[in-house]
Amino acid sequence: MPNKGDSFRKIFKELIGIIHSKAAYGNVLLIDKSALGVMQDFSTVDISNTGECGVKIRAFDGEKWHETFSTDLEPENLRKITKDLVKGIRIDPNGIKFVEEKLEKSFSSRFQKDPKKVPLVSKIAVVKKMIDYLKKQKHLKNGRAFYDEEVVRNIFCSKNKYLEQKISKVTLICMAMVQDKDGQTRFSYELNFDSGFEATKNALKLAKKAAGEAKNLSNAKKIIPGKYHCILGPKVTGLLAHESFGHGMESDTVYKDRALAKEWKGKRIAANFVDIVDDPSFKNKYGSFFFDDEGQLASPTYLVKKGIVGNYITEMLTATKMKVPRSANGRCESFDHKCYARMTNTFFGRGKDDLKDMFRNVKDGIFLKGRGGGMEDPKGWGVQIQSVFAQRIKNGRLVNEYYDDVGITGFLPEILKNVKQVSKEFEINDTGHCGKGHKEWADVSTGGSYLRIENLDLA
Repeated sequence: MPNKGDSFRKIFKELIGIIHSKAAYGNVLLIDKSALGVMQDFSTVDISNTGECGVKIRAFDGEKWHETFSTDLEPENLRKITKDLVKGIRIDPNGIKFVEEKLEKSFSSRFQKDPKKVPLVSKIAVVKKMIDYLKKQKHLKNGRAFYDEEVVRNIFCSKNKYLEQKISKVTLICMAMVQDKDGQTRFSYELNFDSGFEATKNALKLAKKAAGEAKNLSNAKKIIPGKYHCILGPKVTGLLAHESFGHGMESDTVYKDRALAKEWKGKRIAANFVDIVDDPSFKNKYGSFFFDDEGQLASPTYLVKKGIVGNYITEMLTATKMKVPRSANGRCESFDHKCYARMTNTFFGRGKDDLKDMFRNVKDGIFLKGRGGGMEDPKGWGVQIQSVFAQRIKNGRLVNEYYDDVGITGFLPEILKNVKQVSKEFEINDTGHCGKGHKEWADVSTGGSYLRIENLDLA
């Protein structure tokens, strides 16, 4: 099996030649992934070490993709499956033609401390430090700490491109669990993410913050359904950007007339200080990369710019069919899955308002702090966000009144119309795995600015 970049280059370029002898266009994608996980709770420790390596080979006939894949990277096997793939292809002379610039480049994550050079015992010790602290907190029923490390190497090859990237990801998570007055288990979590082992440097701080928030959770109550004046924290604004807007701007969904965004493109949906961005080029974030799985270099896409609905996030085929700008969002779950238009780091852009001033503008309202989940509704643009942890605001200040399992509902354009302020304070530190219709998972992150929203429906 080839183990050097030049060895892959030689065989991959040969495969491209085989593809172009029969097809209008083709590309080869290598995905080589390794992962290490350490998990500990109050009674158990679990260590996992996983990985996968394979090649996706695609040929385009002018109308549709033909694909194959293999974990056997021996040149003889790769030649055989490529020849089998293109054997019956007939090029549509009037079909779609892809245009690619010539480019050869390699990229790599930058970090302060290479996680691969850190011994396993040190990684276990970081997790143990968090658990030891949580065990001392009498109000906690249990706790979990996770260290997750992933290194992904990609090679993309086409007739005009040869790109390599090596991406490192380290995530540290601390969960603290309590029982509420009804005996139900509730949890809070905090995390750090970075490209290197430096993600672990504030481990004890994470544990303390998670334990403190869990204490507040134990006294949380249900919110009375109604309309509220709200401040949304970055974890929640990220969910709003991702679930309620991002999915609706995926070009393959729009192309199939399954997204209301098509009717809003180019129209005003919010005030001119509101931006929503998807940006895989953002450095050292969980959804970041240097190029997508179709060889498009990473760059930001403004889904909303100055309140106007902007560009779609795209993959190669529907971008060309729709004659819209190509973005770096062609992503596959793995080498044996198809490429779809998928989000990366999706967030509300940085505003100009001071967060303290935003709170001062709320006499009686709710601070939606974090945690939670949601479901996409591209066709109806109905907002569906659940399980949010919240805190009361009185006269511009947070008070000791907490709510859990808060849900946000409403029609997305109505919600965005009611955004009154966007903070200059900005953070993206969350990690997640996003599905497309409950499958085709991709690494994403959310976050961004704080928002002040009036008349928000909570339940």
